[in-house]
Amino acid sequence: RQGNIIEIGYTQMEVVAACSGLRYIMPLLSLGCIFCYFYQRRIWKVAVLLAAMVPTAIIANAVRVAGMGIFPELQAGFWHSFSGWLIFIISFGFLFLLNRILNIIDAPQPQAQPILPLKVHEREPTLEPRPPLTRYLTAALVLVLIGIGVIRYSLVITPMPLRQSFNLFPLQLGSWQGKNLPVDPEMIKATWSDAHLNMVYRNSEGQQVSLWIAYYKKDEQGGAFKHTPRYCMTGSGWETLKQGVTEIAPGYPVDYMVMGSLGNRILVYYWQLWHGMWVTEEKITKPYLIWDSLYQRRTDGALVRLITPVGNNLQETQEVLKGFARLLLPVLPQFISYDKPQNR
Repeated sequence: RQGNIIEIGYTQMEVVAACSGLRYIMPLLSLGCIFCYFYQRRIWKVAVLLAAMVPTAIIANAVRVAGMGIFPELQAGFWHSFSGWLIFIISFGFLFLLNRILNIIDAPQPQAQPILPLKVHEREPTLEPRPPLTRYLTAALVLVLIGIGVIRYSLVITPMPLRQSFNLFPLQLGSWQGKNLPVDPEMIKATWSDAHLNMVYRNSEGQQVSLWIAYYKKDEQGGAFKHTPRYCMTGSGWETLKQGVTEIAPGYPVDYMVMGSLGNRILVYYWQLWHGMWVTEEKITKPYLIWDSLYQRRTDGALVRLITPVGNNLQETQEVLKGFARLLLPVLPQFISYDKPQNR
């Protein structure tokens, strides 16, 4: 195995993010909640059933991936989609079976109740009529209408074009001389970017830095979130040896990764420029993106990535890449609109 690429004999199988199994967990938890609402009332049993959904999804998807390796016809087409749908059926069947087992383990013991005759002045208890559901249905309808209005309002996003075309990006940055590189159309299709820049810079000392920028006028697919180096490069066979956050200049943090593959090591710096905000924390970015789509009416952004080979001294390589990144700082605002980094 190299990253998320599995070598099977003379063939290779790439397990992409969509097949990682994580997407099954939330739907299965939702189905589990519905199941427990109708078939279970004991709190501890509900907790066990819902907790079991997570390992069930992981194990079921692991079996699916193993099946793809054994039967290549499952890797694409109808059978690939059918096997994904089958995971829900298997998981739901396991949920039903586990619920039966829990009910058998914790089955209440029947107790004999003496039948007493009713007295003359007593009557059999009658069920009280349920309160009308009109007010609850009205409240639910109001919430649905409000939700539809909020969703429709959030979808009206103003596209923010580049301040100027990437074709005008400077080829000279200090002592670094740049060269434009062609971009694979499949990469553009995968990232959903509206504009992109792919360049390599070299200096007189033979050092090299690759620069990649993907720009989005408005992000409707979460493109850059799905295609950060943390996910894409591991999908290309690179293994993360070290990662964290560093500063290329005071107040300008970036994510960094040291990655290795087949004896080679590279240093990666990357950060995101979302709707006028410099971002490194990917986990907290999504809520702010949703909030600003409602408040600022914009979801434009960019992913900036720098890569350089790691020499004998990692610290020297870091200084080289930081020096190049500092040359890049005054250039980016000429093309992309963003503010100075904020602690969000």
